[in-house]
Order: sequence, then structure tokens, then C-alpha cells
Amino acid sequence: MKKKCVSWQRMSSIVVRNAPCFWCCAHPLETSATDRAVLTRLNILCAFFAAVQVGVGLFLILIRFQSNSGFEETWEPYFWNVLGNLYFLAFVGLIIFITMMLTLRVIKEVNLLGAVRYMWTLYWLLPVDIFLVTALIDYHGVTWVWINHWWHVGAMEWVRELFCPAGTANSKCMVPIMGGANFTSEEEWCQFFHNDTDCEDIREDAQAEAGALGVVFYTANLIWAILLILLLLMTMNVLQGIITPPIVQASKAANIPAWLTLPIAGCLSLGLGLIFSSPFTLTTPSDESIGSVNWLGTGYLVAGGTFTISALLGWFISVFSVKNRQDKRRKTIAVIIFISTMFLSIIVVGAIFITSLIFSVNVVSLPLSDDERGSIACDYDTAGSCTNCCHDCENKCPEWSKEDVVNVTRTALKQSAALAAIFLLYGISALRFGFALRTHILNYHIDYV
Repeated sequence: MKKKCVSWQRMSSIVVRNAPCFWCCAHPLETSATDRAVLTRLNILCAFFAAVQVGVGLFLILIRFQSNSGFEETWEPYFWNVLGNLYFLAFVGLIIFITMMLTLRVIKEVNLLGAVRYMWTLYWLLPVDIFLVTALIDYHGVTWVWINHWWHVGAMEWVRELFCPAGTANSKCMVPIMGGANFTSEEEWCQFFHNDTDCEDIREDAQAEAGALGVVFYTANLIWAILLILLLLMTMNVLQGIITPPIVQASKAANIPAWLTLPIAGCLSLGLGLIFSSPFTLTTPSDESIGSVNWLGTGYLVAGGTFTISALLGWFISVFSVKNRQDKRRKTIAVIIFISTMFLSIIVVGAIFITSLIFSVNVVSLPLSDDERGSIACDYDTAGSCTNCCHDCENKCPEWSKEDVVNVTRTALKQSAALAAIFLLYGISALRFGFALRTHILNYHIDYV
């Protein structure tokens, strides 16, 4: 006997009927509850999970405000550090919370226009949320790199106060790596300023405890964010069932430019960022070096351009009416060009995905000279932990090991692969839509001239 697959609607009904926050509800949800009733409770659950994410972001911001420096330190490390994703998740969570609250009335009144707008909001938010969740997985231990090299900054004062022995948070516990610019070792620094030799041990013990707690903290947030994504997927499927598939398909056909907004913005911004501030350009390009991936920025710009052309073609296709055979021919040509540009986008984004994925795995075995290691470390370091970062200096940034540089680079490439995978899915979906639209146009019957 063939087993039936569990539908999203049935799964959603099970979740909202058994969620602990609804156990004390005065009107428990029946097994045969309508999709609107299920969607209402899904909205409430999503709002609750999003509110917790916002709370985590506010907590982290409050910690920064409590430090002596407030927000004076640069935010650059947060773009490759796991902590930065929590700030972005909090911002996305705020948008989700507001959306869920505003759409409760839409669900109650069966507002079709509002439901379609709700669907598009989820279309834009879900990929961003999925990317941020994948970035929360610290495969390469960049949290330890961040703790080690940003330990002395003002934003870490709260952490030092928490884990350093009493009275050492702003003294012994802040000993620079290798003693800093004016000393040859931590021991020399400690003897000079504190007439002692235990500074390095104090700092390392505190950093170890902070790192262990960080792993627990990030893991808890990762699990919470995954649960929110599952709830959003359930919400999306139940909402599309209420709107009905024909209206969903018609809305996608009429809003191709809006559909491609995310890959366009993502490719262009990431491409410009990699071209103007990529550490890959600091190495000598070769077939077996980190420098061989310095074309990624250009690749993202090309993909952004092809996605933009596709979006413009989609707008033309959606507003162009077929009244005669010549119109049908023109629209068919536009659809063929749309399919071609989407196919080109898929090739470019696919190449970026494969390259980023391969190098994120193999970069640890690539040759990296000491000068290249130092140059990349000086580019990554924005907290002042590096020394000898001048152009002609020898032994640049000895504080950063090759392992530190490789781990941050692998994380950046991992994030590039994750984004490229999301854009690839957009491209494949748009390509499938293009083929379906071409078949639809070919079946047009012109009854008059």
C-alpha cells in the first residue's frame, strides 16, 4: 500500500494545535480547523520567535552601549564574524514581527490583495533569513579569531568583566598578543606594566571561557532561527493555499522585476564589495593560490547585470499585450531573450558557487607566502592587533597566524557559496517560469487581425 506524504497544511495544523503557547487557549483548535485559523496561529508563533530574535539583537546592542566606546569601533569584522549575523537576524526579525502583526487583520478579513502582498514579503524575507542562518554555523572557528584579536577593544569590555578575574578586565587581562608593538612577548609587557608574569595565562583562561559560552549562545540562536524558518515555510504554503495557485502564478508573472530584486541587489552589492575591498586581490593570482578567486567580484557584477536585464524583460513581457500575430512574435522573442539571459545568469552564478565551495574547502592547502599572509591579515584586522602593516615592512602582522587568515577566508568563501546557491535557485525558478511562459504564448490563439 502506497504511503501518503504529509502535506504542509497537515503539518502546520499539527504544530499550531500542539504548540505549548496555545495549551491554555480558551478556544482550542479543532482537527478540522480552517486554513485561516491555522494561518492566524502560525502568524502568532512566527511573531513570538521573531520577537526573541529582536530581543537578542537589542541585548547585544545594549552591551555595546555599556562599553566605554559605545559604537566607535568599526563594524567591519561583523560581516565575517558569526556575531554580525545576529544583528542582521534581529533586523529581519523586527520586519517579520511587524509583518505578522499587521497581517492578522488581513487574514481575518480575507483581504486578497493584502494576502498577496503578505506572500511577497515572505518571498523576500525567507532567502535572507536562510542565508543568515547558514552563516550562523561557525564551521571554521572564526569566533575564536574574533575573540583573540578583538579582545582588547571597548566593545569587549563587558565580556572581559564577565570572565576575567576581578580587577584585571582592563589591566592584565588586556595583554596584547605577542606583547604588541613595543614589546617582544606577553611576559615582557606584563613585567613592564604590572611587575608580574601571569597576564597571558589570565587572558587565555578568560578567552577560553568566553569562547565556550559563545558556542552555546550561537548554537541556541541557530536552533531558534531554524525553527522560525520552518514556521515561515509552513506559513508560506498555507497562505498560498488560501490565495489559490492560479492567483499565485499570475502574481509571479506580473511581478518578475520584484521577484528578481533580491538577486540583483545581492549580486551588485557583493560584486562591488569584493572588487573594492577583497583580500583576494592582495595575493598573486595563480591557478593554485587564494588570488585565483579574485574574479568573483566581477562574476557577481556580471550576474547582477544579467538578472537586471531579465527583470526588465520580465516587466516588458508582463505589460505587453498580444493583439495580433506580430505582437505574438515580438513577445515570443522577448521570452526567448529572457530565457537566454536567465540561462547565462545560472551559468555565472553556478560558476561562483562551485568556485567558492571548492576554495572554501581547499584553501587551507593552498600556498600562501608569509608576505601574503601578513597583507591579508592587515586587511582583515581593524582592531589594531596587527603590527608592521606598512607597505614596505617585513614580517607583517605576526600576531595573525596562517590558520587565522585561512579560517576567516574560508568563512568568507562559505558565505559567498551560500549566497550564490540562493541566487542559483532564483535563476532556476525564473528559467522554469520562462519555459512555461513560452509554452503559454505559443498556445495563444489569435481570433482577429
